[in-house]
Amino acid sequence: MLGSSIVLTAGVAVSGGLALVFHLLAARGLGPVGYGVLMASLAYAVLWAIVMEGGISVALTREAAADPERLAWTPRLALWKIALGLAGTAGAVGSGWLLGADRPTLTVIGILTLGMVAVSEMRLAFAVFRVVGSFAWEAALSTLQKAVLLLLAAVVLLGGAGATAVALVFTLSYAVAAVLALGAARIHLRRRLGPAPWGGRPHAGFVLGTCAPLLAIELFTSLYFKLDQILLLQLRGAEEAGLYAAAYRVIETLLVAVSGAMTVLFPRLVVAAQGEAGDFIADFLESWKALWLAALALVVHGSLWGTSLLPLLLGAAYTPSKTQLQILLFALPFFYVNYLLTQSLIARGRVVFYASGAATCAGVNVGLNLFLIPAWGASGAAYATIATEGTLLAICLVGLSDLLRVAPVRLTCVTGAVAAAAVALGWLVWPDWIAARAVLALVVSGGLWHMSSPWPLRRRTPAPRRPW
Repeated sequence: MLGSSIVLTAGVAVSGGLALVFHLLAARGLGPVGYGVLMASLAYAVLWAIVMEGGISVALTREAAADPERLAWTPRLALWKIALGLAGTAGAVGSGWLLGADRPTLTVIGILTLGMVAVSEMRLAFAVFRVVGSFAWEAALSTLQKAVLLLLAAVVLLGGAGATAVALVFTLSYAVAAVLALGAARIHLRRRLGPAPWGGRPHAGFVLGTCAPLLAIELFTSLYFKLDQILLLQLRGAEEAGLYAAAYRVIETLLVAVSGAMTVLFPRLVVAAQGEAGDFIADFLESWKALWLAALALVVHGSLWGTSLLPLLLGAAYTPSKTQLQILLFALPFFYVNYLLTQSLIARGRVVFYASGAATCAGVNVGLNLFLIPAWGASGAAYATIATEGTLLAICLVGLSDLLRVAPVRLTCVTGAVAAAAVALGWLVWPDWIAARAVLALVVSGGLWHMSSPWPLRRRTPAPRRPW
C-alpha cells in the first residue's frame, strides 16, 4: 500500500499545486467580484454534479473491491451517467433561472455544469483504476487535466477575458481528461476481464441499497461544503463571496494533500472490515494519528506565518481573506480525521447511518450560515464550517462506537492543546517578527510529530501498541 500511496499522493500533490496556481491566476485576473461569481457558480454546479454522479463511482469501488468481476458493470454505468448528466445540466440551469440568477451568472453555471458531466465520467474511470491498483493512471490524468486548465486559463486571462471564458476552459480541460480516462479504463477492463468485458448488469440492490445512500451522503456533504459560498453571494454580494472563496481554496488545497493516501487506504479498509478486527483497528489507529498530526502541523505553520502570504500571492485586494483563512485553519484537524471516520463508516457498510449524519450536518451548516452570515459575513461562514465539522466528528464517533475504546483520544487532546498554545504564544511574544514565528512553528510541528511516531514515518507495518 505504501508504494501506491506515495505514487498517488505525489500525483495528487502535483495536481493540487497546479490547481492552486490556476486559482491564484483566476483570483488575480478576475478580482474579488469576478472570482466570487466564478466560485459561487462552481459551487452551485458541483451540487448538481452530485445528481450526475448518483453515488455510482464510490459504489463501484466498494462493490468491485469485494468482487473484481463486478467491474463488468462499468460500461452500463457509464451510460447511466450520461443520462444523469443531461438531467443534472437541465436542473442546474432551470433552477438557477427560477432562483433569479442574472444572465452572465446563469451562463457560467451552465458551462460549468457541462464540465461536471465530464468530471462524473472521469470519476467512474478512476474507480476502475483504484480497484485494479493502477493509481499511477489516476495521478497522471489528474495532473494532465490541471495542466491543460492552467495553460488555457493563463491564455484567456492574459487576454483580459472574464469568468465566462475561464468557465469554458475549465469544461474543456475536463472533457479532454475524461476521454483519455475512459479509454485507459477500457484497456484495464480488457486486461482484467478478457476481450469482451461488456454487458454486466448490477445486482438488484445496487441502486437503492448502495448508490442511493452514497448519493445522499455526497449531496448532504456537498451542501455543507459549498452552500456557504452560494449564500454569501446572495446575502453579502460577489466581493464577499470572492474573499471567502480565496481563503477556502487554500483549505481545499490542503485537503487534496491527504486525499491520495486516503484513496489508497479505502479499498484496504473495505477488505480489513470483512476480515480480522485487529487488522482494521491497526489501520484505523495509525491513520488517525498520522492525519491528526499532519493537520496540526499545517495549523501551526499556517496560523503563525502562512496567512501573511495570502495578500502577496493574490494581491492587496484579498487582504481581508487573511481573517477567514485564520479561522478556517482550525477546522483542518477535524477535516482530516473526519476523512478517515467517514471512509471507515462506508467500508463497514454503515452508509445509511453516514447519510443521516451528513443530513444532520447539512442542517446545522445551513442554519448557522443563515444566522451568522448576515451579521458577520465571511467570518460567520468560517465559524459555521468549524461547528459543522465538529458535529460530523461527534456523529461519526457514535457510528464507530466500538472503536472509541481504542481511539487515541488522549494523544489527540494533548497534541491539539500544545498546537493551540504554540499559536497563541507565537503571536503574543513575536507579533511583528514572522521569522521567529516560523521557527517556532517548525520546532513545535516537528516535536508533535516525533512524540506520536505515526505510520508510516517510523515503519511500514504497524506494530500493536497501546494507544494514548
